Amino acid sequence: MIQILLLILKIIGITILAILGLILLVLALVLFVPVFYKVRIIHNPQETKITGKVSFLWPAIVVIVQYFKKMSYKVKLFGISLL
Repeated sequence: MIQILLLILKIIGITILAILGLILLVLALVLFVPVFYKVRIIHNPQETKITGKVSFLWPAIVVIVQYFKKMSYKVKLFGISLL
């Protein structure tokens, strides 16, 4: 009887530790991995053109935003377009 109870507590403890480890990993990634950005703005009396690129985790997550009479954006995850 006590062995079953200890086995259940062991499984619950391992599960909680695994979840806490994943949360700490995500928190460390957000805090310590740099975000790279690049913005280019061209403004003339006739037109305005804005291009921006933001990448996180090096080229793993990339967001590209363009504005030239209309806003457009693209999201890539490991080089595969999501939007």
